[in-house]
Parts: sequence; structure tokens; C-alpha cells
Amino acid sequence: MKKLSTFQSIVVSLLVSGPLPVYFMYHQYTLTQGVVDAQGGIVILFAIFIGSLIWGVLAFSIHKTIKALQNKKAIAATSFIVIAMSAIGFNAFMLADSFEQEYVLAAAKDPNTQQEELARFVGFKTNFGYKVDNLVASNPSSSIATLETLYKKKNQIGTLTSLASNPLTPDWILIELSRFPDAKYERMMTKALLQNPRVKSGELNLELPDISEFNPGLINSTHDKKGQRTQPQQELNK
Repeated sequence: MKKLSTFQSIVVSLLVSGPLPVYFMYHQYTLTQGVVDAQGGIVILFAIFIGSLIWGVLAFSIHKTIKALQNKKAIAATSFIVIAMSAIGFNAFMLADSFEQEYVLAAAKDPNTQQEELARFVGFKTNFGYKVDNLVASNPSSSIATLETLYKKKNQIGTLTSLASNPLTPDWILIELSRFPDAKYERMMTKALLQNPRVKSGELNLELPDISEFNPGLINSTHDKKGQRTQPQQELNK
């Protein structure tokens, strides 16, 4: 068998090593398409970096293995085969993690997911940070106990705003959220509370801060410009 030149060996190595890391990068890209999150761009860049690193290490190892075999250097060939297998194993691990994230992200926002499974998702970390907690907090199938557990995560503003808009969130939590102590996120929290169907309908009367200056359109028919409960229109027409 004719020996491959260095150029031919490099080309073969790149072609053989490419499919696995490319598929990993592609799957991470498709993952971002199903999740509305500001960190999507970072996730893609991270996937490109990891995928390129795996591809480079794998291609280098295959190339060195080919050259070592051609020169009948068994120990060197074995060493580079071990490196190549390690790169393949790492790629498999990252891909498996990507598939798991895809499943959990989809299940966490699915209202048909069982309460017990949603409870297990709490604290699940993805490349999108605590996105899973946010999805569970807004899921109408989450149990009261799960929502109360999520409320304890006071440093996760996205999770708290998701709780604020969930109509099944206990009254005491919504009341405490309406008195959110951090002025930096007060408007964000008020917006979320006004999107809660129970607050919109006037079923739950909350004393909310004035948000009319930054988005008057959020004020609904049951609240005045300061977010205060008003008399429903049907009552006014009586």
C-alpha cells in the first residue's frame, strides 16, 4: 500500500474526524433555536469553540497515528490512538449532555409534564444558566410546593418574574413580589405581575408601583395608571 503524503494524511484526518464535532455544534445551534434567551449567542460561540477544539485534537491524533503506523512506530501510534479515543469520548459526553438539555428544556415548559418530574428539574443547569427554573416557575402544571421552592431563589430575577406571571403562584408570594425590595428590578417585576391573569382580571388586588411612565400599554382595564385596582367596566356600566 502506497504511503500517504503529509498533505493527504492531513486531509484524510480532517474528513474522518469532522462529523462528530460538527454534529455537536449543529445540535447546540438547534438547541438555541428552541429557546428564547439572551445567552443564545454565547451558547453558539461556546459550541463552536468546543467543537473546533475537539475537531483539531482528533484530526491531529489521527494524522499522527497514520504517520506513526507508516513508520512502524507502534508505541507512538498507540499513544495517539488513546488521545483520539479520549477526544471521541469527550465529544460523546458533550453530545449526550446537549441531548439531555434539549429534553429538559422542552419538558420544563410543557404543561403536560408531570408535577413530580417538574420538581426534579428545579436547579437543573444548562448552557442557558437557570433557564429551566424559569420555565418550571411559569409552568401551570408545577405544584405549589415546587413554586414555593423556586421562590427561595431570590437571586434569580428571571425565575421570580416567571413566578409573578404564573396564575397558580400562591397569593402570599405574589403579594411579596409586589413589594419587591430591589428598585433596580421593580419595573420588571411589576410588568410580570400585570401579565398574571388573576391580577389582570382583578381577582387579586395588588398595590403596584407606578409604571405608566415607561410603558402605559401594560396598564389593563382593571388597573389605573399606577397599577392600582379599579372598578371593572361592567360594574361601571350598571
